[in-house]
Amino acid sequence: MQGLVWLDDTENIDFSLFKNYKNALYNYFDNNINLVKNINDLSNFKTLFVVDEHYYPHREFIFTKEFIENVDKFRIKLVIFNTEKIFRQPFKHNLNIQKSLSKFENKVQILSDAYDIKKLGSPFVNKQLLSKEFKFNISNSLKKEELLFLGQIDGRAYENRRRILKKIENYINVPLKIENSKRKLNYKNFLEKINEYKFILNPLGNGGSEFLNVRYYETLFLNSIPVQQITKRMLNNYEELNSSISLNFQKLNQLKKIDFKNMNSLNQLNDLKSPYLEDYLYEVRFKEIIK
Repeated sequence: MQGLVWLDDTENIDFSLFKNYKNALYNYFDNNINLVKNINDLSNFKTLFVVDEHYYPHREFIFTKEFIENVDKFRIKLVIFNTEKIFRQPFKHNLNIQKSLSKFENKVQILSDAYDIKKLGSPFVNKQLLSKEFKFNISNSLKKEELLFLGQIDGRAYENRRRILKKIENYINVPLKIENSKRKLNYKNFLEKINEYKFILNPLGNGGSEFLNVRYYETLFLNSIPVQQITKRMLNNYEELNSSISLNFQKLNQLKKIDFKNMNSLNQLNDLKSPYLEDYLYEVRFKEIIK
């Protein structure tokens, strides 16, 4: 039997990331998953999944003395789906969280960031793919022939994004629309907004995080085209970046070579080798990795 840390805060967050993992794990393990909402829900699980050990309610829960003692008592293997950059980022607490994980001897941490993977290793790349249960009605209206950035730009974590947004208009031949969401846009409206635009700009996030976030896959699902900032290391970890499903750039001047005004739709979600998280777990032989 497997367990999944699923607190009230996890359930109530207005975002698809956690629910994608929950639904994919349910499908992959034929619903043989127990939700762990408090310490009393811990029992003799073979494995216990944690999605994003950096999410504040999750880390407050798993680093309590009682949780650690119970995991040790039941000899539970902790399987962590990491979704945050650990090294080379502006926050000291990310490194502190990583050090705190040493309290768990029996664990598997599946990393996202290309530099983190190079430094620590990972059984496979943690991809923030959608679940097959992900639902959103796509309108048939024509998309605006513009490039949209929709997301966070305030604070130390997003210095790279601000730099990109300040300069990018000099390198593209379509209008740029910038919307600083400030975490105030509900998820349905967020998806509706992405669906309105043909091109979605996705610069790297926290400290230049070297991974594809869930927005990349949401954009593909909505038949818009991701304009994705990448690094060379990411090309080795994400085979989708070597295909024709997105417009990728390492330096802004590479965008000058793209004629956005005469760009037809690219190949989309179904052209991914593993379009959904369930498929990806089968591809990487997840059960063998965690046994």
